[in-house]
Amino acid sequence: MYDGIRRIQAEEKRSNALTQLKEDTYSNVFAYLDQLKKGLASKWDTQKVRELENCEKVLQDVERKRVEKLLTAVFNEVYNKLDAPQGLTVQEKILYENARRAVQEFKKMMESMGVPEAETPQKDIINVRLLKDVPRFKATDGNEYGPFTAGDVCSLPNKEGRIMIEKNAAEPLQ
Repeated sequence: MYDGIRRIQAEEKRSNALTQLKEDTYSNVFAYLDQLKKGLASKWDTQKVRELENCEKVLQDVERKRVEKLLTAVFNEVYNKLDAPQGLTVQEKILYENARRAVQEFKKMMESMGVPEAETPQKDIINVRLLKDVPRFKATDGNEYGPFTAGDVCSLPNKEGRIMIEKNAAEPLQ
């Protein structure tokens, strides 16, 4: 189980996209941790203590990274009309839906107060899927983008996105 959690951690660090998980991933991890704790209650084992501590640290790291990515995905769905992520655990689906509702309510509240939705002409932004790894870069709009890993989906300024498409580093999304 520890190796599986470490694999998820490595994949989450490697890519800006969420790693696809089974719905019961966290439930299985917590059952495993409970099993370790019960084993330690009956027989102290220094190696098992280290395994438990390491497993909890890695799980916490995975949790933080995935929450960060989930909140970014909520923003992208509500403001940039991108699709919701797939491959979430039961707990993450609940978080995602609650966060999405909260952001949508905030957006509606701001609009009702007379703050219009940000108007970014669609021609200035392009949604692409990266075909190659792309390091962090500063775009002509002054913002920094990346780093990206092959397979990531992102919104980029049209100029940079078109250059990546021409160089076969990205493909446009419809």
